[in-house]
Amino acid sequence: MSAASTVAEPDSSAVSGLAAKLRDTMTVQPMKFCFVADPGQFRPEGSHIGRVPLGIVGKEQLMRALAEALRMPDWFGMNWDALSDCLRDLSWLPPGRIVLVHEALPVLTSEELSSYVDLLAFAAGDWKPLGSYELAIVLPEWSRHRVLELLHS
Repeated sequence: MSAASTVAEPDSSAVSGLAAKLRDTMTVQPMKFCFVADPGQFRPEGSHIGRVPLGIVGKEQLMRALAEALRMPDWFGMNWDALSDCLRDLSWLPPGRIVLVHEALPVLTSEELSSYVDLLAFAAGDWKPLGSYELAIVLPEWSRHRVLELLHS
């Protein structure tokens, strides 16, 4: 399965319900985070989906996975600053909703994970509703407490 794909239609009514949850979450939460039971089955209609697979260990693997998932441009520098720049640009992708689906949290040092979650929140919150692009972050439900804890620390 390709790390990044565009999906025209949800697979089932359960997945359609997840798409509705994302839409509702994105309206209510300025951070644009959505926590779902099974990120592997999450396929919102009409979105470009980038998937961060299970088993990511370390910042280098995470950067490579993100570069593949979002088809990052050649100038992507594989570091936090470059990631922030790219997630706040997205012009190399077709306009619309970009959904970055994490099948699990990457295994990073506490400092790196905190930096990553903060960066995602900042980048997703930087996009204005009804603009050319919109960035949403999907994470497994089991990670909610840890992610929110990191955001409030």
